[in-house]
Amino acid sequence: MYNNLRSARIYRGYTITELSCKTGIPKQTISAYENNSRTISLENKLKLVGALDFSSDFFDSNSIDSIEKGSVFFRSLASANKKDRIRLAETLKYSKLVHDVLDLYIDFPKFNIPDRSLLCKEYDRDNIEQIAMNLRNFWGLGTGPIENLQVELEKHGLFIIALQDDSDKVDAFTQKFIKNDFSELFIIALINGKSQHRINFDLAHELGHIILHRDVNLDELSIEEFYEIESEANIFASAFLLPASRMKTHFVYSPNPYSYIPLSDMFHISVQAILYKAKELSLLTHDQYKKLMKRISMLRWKREEPHDKVCNIKETLFSASINLLINNKYISVEQFMSALKDVGLPLKSSMIEDIFGLEKGLLNRTRSVNLIHINDRIRKNIK
Repeated sequence: MYNNLRSARIYRGYTITELSCKTGIPKQTISAYENNSRTISLENKLKLVGALDFSSDFFDSNSIDSIEKGSVFFRSLASANKKDRIRLAETLKYSKLVHDVLDLYIDFPKFNIPDRSLLCKEYDRDNIEQIAMNLRNFWGLGTGPIENLQVELEKHGLFIIALQDDSDKVDAFTQKFIKNDFSELFIIALINGKSQHRINFDLAHELGHIILHRDVNLDELSIEEFYEIESEANIFASAFLLPASRMKTHFVYSPNPYSYIPLSDMFHISVQAILYKAKELSLLTHDQYKKLMKRISMLRWKREEPHDKVCNIKETLFSASINLLINNKYISVEQFMSALKDVGLPLKSSMIEDIFGLEKGLLNRTRSVNLIHINDRIRKNIK
């Protein structure tokens, strides 16, 4: 019954030892609760609810861990610690259940992500550029700049959430879920507060994993194989954002990094990504690339380039759908929260608002307006 204790603990970023120190409950007892080998006492349940700031009902719901899912692909996985990865990944499980509720009311865009085999008969590192170009053609994008990659992905049935998190070791991550009709559902999570060009590359990188590696089991990969699929996703992202044909047309070598800003702005991709692609296409020599990257480091462009400002994604399919339902009174706040409880996600309203970037208080507005009426004296004066 209490498997969700583990989910709540992970979501809050606590180890069993840390939660034990915070609540005074022995580690062995918490472990027994999570393994369903001991019934939680009321006293300890209240301590856990207070420490984790989850609703009491959450611990009595169907296990979050029973959701059928695939591997989680993390951008920057090599530098991100395991604790951060599993903490952030827990958010995707909650998002899947919110999707299940919204899907009852909303006609979402159809999933339109082709299998790799439909884009290319044979697959190896050398034809990733062609796979990316074939996907562009499949979506009718041609070779020009993609004005809004987030909208483009959502238009083709991918779901995105933008999280506020202080982890600087994780950029984005993706997980595949299996829906009730056995179709695939992909949810991409971004960390807000990054530059727009970096967000674009993160989204294209995650799209690369979905196209190239959707059936890969990360647990079975060696560290060398992991680095290989990360590299492949980077190649795909670069090719998808800036096709080789356009790169060869527009790229002109200059030892000055500022010279590449117009091309960067045109295709919504960082100067650093442009230079890497130029090296891969032999438009730059290895020495030219090294000197330019050294210059970029001296200019302190590694994290944020001067023309590329920090961006916070404010609306996604998730947030737009919830706002549509609530603000237009297609469903009441109470009905929405009750529906989440029915699918096994009785979260606090403030948590839903945080995860999906909703207006603070949207799901916690008092409904006392339904209890009051204009009195007769005022009505007569109005008439």
